[in-house]
Amino acid sequence: MLGSWLGWSPREPCPYDGFSVIDAVEREEPSDAVRRHLQDLLRNARFDIGFLRDAANYLGWSGVQARVAAAQPQCTTARRGEFGEVLSSAVLSEFHGYTIPVEKLRFAIRGDQSLPGTDVIALKLGLEGGISKVCFVESKLRTARDTGAAQRGYEQLRSDHEERAPDMLFYVAARLHERRDPLFAEFMRYMLTRETASDGDSFRLTLTWERTTWSETVLQNLEDDEVELDPLIVEVVLIHDLAQLTNELFTAIGVEMITDDE
Repeated sequence: MLGSWLGWSPREPCPYDGFSVIDAVEREEPSDAVRRHLQDLLRNARFDIGFLRDAANYLGWSGVQARVAAAQPQCTTARRGEFGEVLSSAVLSEFHGYTIPVEKLRFAIRGDQSLPGTDVIALKLGLEGGISKVCFVESKLRTARDTGAAQRGYEQLRSDHEERAPDMLFYVAARLHERRDPLFAEFMRYMLTRETASDGDSFRLTLTWERTTWSETVLQNLEDDEVELDPLIVEVVLIHDLAQLTNELFTAIGVEMITDDE
């Protein structure tokens, strides 16, 4: 679905030594179907749609809708950024063939809670169902000029991986076990291999930006910081009228107050 709205291509040749770049740009304005898809992604980031349908059998749709509304993000510094995280996961899944084993936002107790740690842990599955790659992903969304956002996103990604990766992976494993997911055994094998062999993790920084405020200085500043994570891919998603789009999408799912990340 996103492919009818966004097109993407690796930047070749890439002018940066510390990371590669993928550019994602709009083919056209998002259609009504794409907007509905984006709204569903935002809802699904908080609640599994199948769960909502089953819950409605007991509580009725009005009762379910009230609980969904209460769980919508309330933290004024995170709402627009949440769209960036959700879009990043969708791009990884729809464009790049990754599986997102855990939607982190579903495990926030309250709508205004932001769980700590890297935004997304994504899996690339091999032909026989094994895990061939684990990717740690951080996302940043900006509607105004901010030439230091990529540096801050990278630093968050680096520090989380160095200091908290085992805890984050164990968290994912626990969620897979709770729902008896077939990926649990493969994920535990990956964790064991990760402890006894060379680290094969990969890294991704997704930058979702208002097209008219984008500057290559964002990437140049990141390059100047001497990136150490390898391999690192920076995905630049440029969207026209990003603030208006996110306002409309969040309003459609019941969020009334929306502000940008700091």
